[in-house]
Amino acid sequence: MNYQEIQNIVNELLPEFGIECTATIRIAGKYDPKTGLSGTEKTTNGQAIITNIDMRYSGQNNLIEVGDQWLLATASLDLQVGSVVHIDGKKYQVIAPNPIKMAKHTILYKAHIRKV
Repeated sequence: MNYQEIQNIVNELLPEFGIECTATIRIAGKYDPKTGLSGTEKTTNGQAIITNIDMRYSGQNNLIEVGDQWLLATASLDLQVGSVVHIDGKKYQVIAPNPIKMAKHTILYKAHIRKV
């Protein structure tokens, strides 16, 4: 199976129907007295589509709250729990990244997000 070909299809379709976005995650590290923060930030860029979560399924997952959404995103965003996604002028926090993988290759993310 050619995983790169599947990755290319995802990378063509998401930009066609989605929007550009960035994801930021704080990586643990030493405290910097100049900034008042510990660690560093890692920012990645990609394409994404936001869709609503069907609330009929909210009873199956107690993490889902009213207003939560799904984010279908390119693998280049490298999403993690706690990542903050900036899309269309709004901020969303990643509750669960849910990577969709083929073998060990992440093809895209179907992330559970919450508006910050």
